[in-house]
Amino acid sequence: MDLTMRKDFKTGILLGAAVSFAVAVGISIFSDNVVISRQKQLLRTDAMDTPAAAAHKIAQPAPARYHMVQPNENLMIISKTYYGTSENWKKILQANAHQIQNPEQIRPGMKLVIP
Repeated sequence: MDLTMRKDFKTGILLGAAVSFAVAVGISIFSDNVVISRQKQLLRTDAMDTPAAAAHKIAQPAPARYHMVQPNENLMIISKTYYGTSENWKKILQANAHQIQNPEQIRPGMKLVIP
């Protein structure tokens, strides 16, 4: 019985081992990248939940919206336009108290703040 292996058989075994090793390393690197990516995502999420980030969110005022009053409009119609209900007309009145003394007397061309 000949105990020596044929050269092509040895090459096949070596190639098989090399491919298996390469696949294992590739999977390991890929899974490490997935884990690192997930950790970074969690860190970003945690950073957004800090008190400083929450204070920053609170400190940012909402951008002001304005409405130019058109003929035959009143605060109830304007409220329905922006809020979907006429019940919030008092919010508009309060936000514009500096220029509206009587809600019945708004005039076309007035620029109203819509809170």
